[in-house]
Amino acid sequence: MAEEWALSDAGLQNELDAWRAGIASVSNYSYGLFKSDTHPAVGDVIGNYTESDFTGYARQTLANSAYQAASVTSNVAESLANAPVNFDVSSSFVGSQLCYGYLVFNSGGTFLWAVRFANVRTLYAYDRLSVTPKMRMKNTT
Repeated sequence: MAEEWALSDAGLQNELDAWRAGIASVSNYSYGLFKSDTHPAVGDVIGNYTESDFTGYARQTLANSAYQAASVTSNVAESLANAPVNFDVSSSFVGSQLCYGYLVFNSGGTFLWAVRFANVRTLYAYDRLSVTPKMRMKNTT
């Protein structure tokens, strides 16, 4: 029988804050959007997602030091960025594009994780989608 273990809320908060502090001194992460109707799952790879490609789209960078101290609610530790990353749709974009969530990459372009929005967003010319990235850690059962 395998060992069973779980972190307390204080343990979750401590681990996320330690991770956040550890990455603050390394290269910044970049953030992208995905247009595929994908639900993030453990073990995902970038091939599970189709990155957005609307006119004007580009991945955005945010300093890893820009995250707040972690807080815990309902056994989930979370740290929000201090500022949003903004994705601007060009005025020359024709039509619309659905956006289901955002992707996170390290400085080498390696996919790290994805976050699906609670509600799908439809983007049109001149739109700006502002996303406040978050780091989250929770116990699983």
